[in-house]
Amino acid sequence: MIFEFSWSWYEDYSPHLFESNDKTKAEFEADCKKAMVECFDDYMSDDNKGWAAVPDWIDRACDKLEEFGYDRIKPTHFGLFGGYIVDENDITDDEFKDFPEQMKKMSDYNTAFRKEMDKDMGIT
Repeated sequence: MIFEFSWSWYEDYSPHLFESNDKTKAEFEADCKKAMVECFDDYMSDDNKGWAAVPDWIDRACDKLEEFGYDRIKPTHFGLFGGYIVDENDITDDEFKDFPEQMKKMSDYNTAFRKEMDKDMGIT
């Protein structure tokens, strides 16, 4: 079974994936809590002079989960960052340089759609 131990705060999200063939969801949740308790004193005694922060604490707990027999999964990631609704300003974004035809079609479509909406709302 694949498990995810994560922390989030608004737009921040920090997932950690693990695999175990002999653990249940309830056991994983209990092990996450146990790992957090067991690693806390070590985390707080580090020589790091920065803020005590939950994501760093959870990173340390993830190391404990490996000690408990979970295998950490480190997936390969590919992602894009850019506008949600494509317009003429987005079609040259570096993130989408491999998709010029598609971006142009989306921009043209959205331009026409915007004109229709403006027309329906009496905006000229």
